[in-house]
Amino acid sequence: MERKRIAVIIPSLNPYETLTDLTASLFQSGFQKIVIVDDASFPSSKEVFSAAEKLGATVLHTEHNLGKGASIKTAFKYLSDEKWEGDFLTADADGQHRIEDICKTADTLLENPHSLILGTRDFSKDGIPGFAKRANKLGTWFFNLTNHANLPDALTGLRGIPHELLDLALTEEGSRFEYEMNFLGAAIKKTKPLFIPVEAVYESGNSKSHFRPLRDSARFFIKFFRFMFSSLSAAAVDWIVFIILRRVFAFLPSTTNIFVSTTIARICSGIENFFVNKKLSFKSNEKPGIEILKFTSVFVGKMLVSAALVAALDKIGLSAVAGKLIVDNLLFFVSYFIQKNWVFMRGKKISGSSRQN
Repeated sequence: MERKRIAVIIPSLNPYETLTDLTASLFQSGFQKIVIVDDASFPSSKEVFSAAEKLGATVLHTEHNLGKGASIKTAFKYLSDEKWEGDFLTADADGQHRIEDICKTADTLLENPHSLILGTRDFSKDGIPGFAKRANKLGTWFFNLTNHANLPDALTGLRGIPHELLDLALTEEGSRFEYEMNFLGAAIKKTKPLFIPVEAVYESGNSKSHFRPLRDSARFFIKFFRFMFSSLSAAAVDWIVFIILRRVFAFLPSTTNIFVSTTIARICSGIENFFVNKKLSFKSNEKPGIEILKFTSVFVGKMLVSAALVAALDKIGLSAVAGKLIVDNLLFFVSYFIQKNWVFMRGKKISGSSRQN
């Protein structure tokens, strides 16, 4: 296998001697381009990085701690500036990835040069900490739910990345662990993912890992939190206008009143909601033309469904205000999924397949 065609990227913070061992094993296995990013580690790690450089690795240093995602992007930018024409592979420096699995991921990428290769861990085995199982299960479930995907392990850091995804890797948002999730969500819409089984390695309570279950898991949901903020601000406008118009048009029949009030309220909040979602929630840089058309279709559909359901609930005796509260909460989750995967999406989704070696 032509493993020299693959650049191995290793983000690192306060590494142990295992990084030196991994570097040596990579060179012995046929890799010739290894880029390690020192994310402002403690001075005590200087010898580890020096040893890796003596073996032939390129070590990039950041002045301040920027996070794992920023470290990965630093390596991608370096390789882009160096006019690297091959593919890429990301691996962790904390001993979680065996050299056998790294080689298997690289070889699969060489055999499938236009696919995204994901090393998939089996968390059902004994010896894996409970927090790791729960964090992976929750993160993977949320990723699949919001990306219309069916990945077995969305949190894996062992990835074979084809060169065609370089621009995406350089521009995707995020600076810490959330960057990997954001990149993965966009990448599977551009190229086909392949899943290969790898060993889940956790030694001594996984003390070498810098993953913080609560804080870093929360980062995975940041896009959803921003969408929630956007929706709340739009809802505030919507509710104020709706309640005022219910009184203004009190002379109309109940059903007509609800449809008129809902329509005008949604128009007022919809414009604000579009621009906040585009700039804040999903940070889309695409031209607004097509997005406006898509958003309008979702906006109109959501408005009609909301009005119809609220009117139906009103007919069976539930107040319009209470009915609107129930309906709009349900439509909130539907809207997030549609906007993330259709209105503000980038590229076209390609379904993945599994490869067993």
